[in-house]
Amino acid sequence: MIFGSIWAYVAWGYYFSWNIKGVWSALVWIFYAGMCHAKFIRRWQGSGYALLSIAGFGVVLFTYLGIGLLMSSNHPLE
Repeated sequence: MIFGSIWAYVAWGYYFSWNIKGVWSALVWIFYAGMCHAKFIRRWQGSGYALLSIAGFGVVLFTYLGIGLLMSSNHPLE
């Protein structure tokens, strides 16, 4: 992600564009970073972590399918 933001700055002049796909992709990364942290906390182990995993899968599905199909995008290939 760091190298991608550097590339975006070189290519477009800014590190992060606040379009809807970029924001939701960043939210997915933040969610799974939190899950990596929660794996080692005792109260989140077991069924709590399993529910977080299911929620994370739903967030990923919404990011890739829901945002792409339901909302307009400013993607250059569309």
